[in-house]
Amino acid sequence: MSRLADYPAYIQSAMTSWPCPGVALAIVRGDEVLLQAAYGLADLENEVSLTADHRFAMASVTKSFTAMSVALLVDEGKLEWDKPVHEFMPEFILHDSYITRNVTVRDMLSHRTGLPRHDWAAWRLDVSRAEFVKRMRHFKFSATFREKFQYNNLMYYAAAHLVEKLSGQKWEDFVQARIFGPLGMAASNFQPEPPQPGQPNALGYRVDRDEQGGAKGLIRTEFGAHTELSPGAAGALFSTLTDLTTWLKVHVNMGRAGEVRLVSPDNLKQMHLPISVRPAAASTKP
Repeated sequence: MSRLADYPAYIQSAMTSWPCPGVALAIVRGDEVLLQAAYGLADLENEVSLTADHRFAMASVTKSFTAMSVALLVDEGKLEWDKPVHEFMPEFILHDSYITRNVTVRDMLSHRTGLPRHDWAAWRLDVSRAEFVKRMRHFKFSATFREKFQYNNLMYYAAAHLVEKLSGQKWEDFVQARIFGPLGMAASNFQPEPPQPGQPNALGYRVDRDEQGGAKGLIRTEFGAHTELSPGAAGALFSTLTDLTTWLKVHVNMGRAGEVRLVSPDNLKQMHLPISVRPAAASTKP
């Protein structure tokens, strides 16, 4: 712990330099929490101190729960990482027939299908995942299959629908029953409204900058509309430092948190495997 003695001062200095109104963080080794702390404010206007139990909009951290949903189904023998998704979900038809026949759930979760973002096709669109999967056949590709990494939220919407088909549950209900519940993540869900009364959200802010790019203050930003589809399984998670510390334990402790075995070590390893090599940006230094 002596190595972390100066860490709070470092964090507070970093908050000033960003600038950042509040930070909640944890450092975990195996099943041991080395540090868990919150700094700054959850609400600037009312000067509410940030705590480990304030809920944050977690954005794409959501994707790790979607990937875990898949891993749990692989554990059960209902799905395979490298078997064509079309065999499990025949309605999953893409604009390219070869990719349709060969894309796997590993491809979908690793952003290597060749499909670009197409985010505006789904952003806060109020249709079911099943309906959206039917529409995916119209989206054009910008790269060949497995050619390169291209960030893609749409495949996570489709992966959630795959989980629903194989489990017989809505994806949100599956995550609640198979992940949040067993791990005791009682403050986590997929909408700004908390699962239980009295669980506060940390408010959102962005930096207001001058014409030279310098920070001149913070502006409050509201949470956007959440629909079943979007941001959904790609980005709808709200959670707390307390809950996510337990989640982190699972990932650094061979799939286990305390006495709870969530996922097999082998399928946790599959979730963490490097898949796509991304070339480093060329240096601009002489």
